[in-house]
Amino acid sequence: MSHVTTVATTQDTPAPVFQGTGRTLGSNSPDIPHEHISEFLPANNGVTGLEPNTNPPDWPSNQRRVPAHRPPAVHDDWELIGGPLPMRAFLWTMFHGCELLRWFYTFPTQLGLHERGYFQYQVAGECQKHYVSPMPLSTCPVGGQPDRWIYLPPVHFLSHGTTMLLGEDSRVLDYWKKIGQEAIDHGIKGVVLMGAHWWVDDNKIKVGMNPSPSVMPVANVHPKKWQDYKPNPDLATGQRCIDMLSDAGFEVEGDTERIWMIDVFPLLVAMFPNECPPVTVVSLNSHFDPFYHARIGTVLRPLREEGYLFIGSGGGVHNLYRTEWKYINKYKDNFAMEKPPDPENIEFRTALEDVIVKNGGGPKLKRGLARLMKHPYFRDAHGTDEHYIPALFVAGAIGEEQDEVAQGILGAECWELRNQGETQLTIGQWAKGKHYGG
Repeated sequence: MSHVTTVATTQDTPAPVFQGTGRTLGSNSPDIPHEHISEFLPANNGVTGLEPNTNPPDWPSNQRRVPAHRPPAVHDDWELIGGPLPMRAFLWTMFHGCELLRWFYTFPTQLGLHERGYFQYQVAGECQKHYVSPMPLSTCPVGGQPDRWIYLPPVHFLSHGTTMLLGEDSRVLDYWKKIGQEAIDHGIKGVVLMGAHWWVDDNKIKVGMNPSPSVMPVANVHPKKWQDYKPNPDLATGQRCIDMLSDAGFEVEGDTERIWMIDVFPLLVAMFPNECPPVTVVSLNSHFDPFYHARIGTVLRPLREEGYLFIGSGGGVHNLYRTEWKYINKYKDNFAMEKPPDPENIEFRTALEDVIVKNGGGPKLKRGLARLMKHPYFRDAHGTDEHYIPALFVAGAIGEEQDEVAQGILGAECWELRNQGETQLTIGQWAKGKHYGG
């Protein structure tokens, strides 16, 4: 068996550009009531395009920060001005409290003052204690400490498998229950899901807007496990998704007739057995462009900051031309196999795990998952693309530079029909004690 090394490319997934007109941030110094952040220094991550690039060299690039003023008593303003003492006294009297000195505070890196210790740096917002600008939770350390982070909700790429995964005990079923309970415990506002069984032609995508969707029967699973489960479509969030995607240039519309199929329904029954949370289902596009679908996740990423859980429902290894249906049709045993999975499938499954676990969140995740579609065994593992593309969707939702703090894990796995790999992958983690109020 040959070994394939997956290397991320240098091309990043295109992402929308957010522009602004500048804003005034609060200050923790009573003598400096505000400071104006200029637009012509780029932000590190492009989230707003307003913050100046003021990272000291010993801080990770995924953290956003603006200059933080200490109270005037902490440092000597006289040292900000060079020259003889009389000149310094005159200039200090003339300029203290005026806009020019505030300009000095705002641009310490241009003056080189941060190298002399006259300014300290902290992550912008310090959990929004001193600043009024809204900051993504994943970039805000508790108490300003860089080693303690508040995380956005994780994202999941879940192999939904055959319907029998809902009816048979397995580590995968246990993992679905676990991550569902975690989402409930943290009060998610809802679920935004892209599944493998719904794709739209041309250059379009659709969002499920059926107020009462019927469900596809869950074959080979006792009806008592699913027939009384009531879908809960989130039409309000669905319309928000349509508006966000339309504003970003996507050709998108609602679909008022779409039903919930086996890429959506069994997962939700397993994760949320007592009650279905509000769910928004987004379609694939039939061109199956990895960058296109990653950008969908990027555009909808702000919903994660509000407490929405993103799920890509597909398959780690899913090639119906290689699965052996006799194990279900003849033996009613989806886990049975007379020999191991094909080595090509195992090789690709390992590469998929490596890309997610070794990269975690951030731009490298998007690049790595897109590159895997050129893997020499990709077509062995995926006879068609639709069960892989949802991984790009969740990668886009956790693919910004500030998401690099998120870690990827292999949560659970099983194999069905000998060659169908049901890998369950999660990127990110919940913040301890965080509740989104859902």
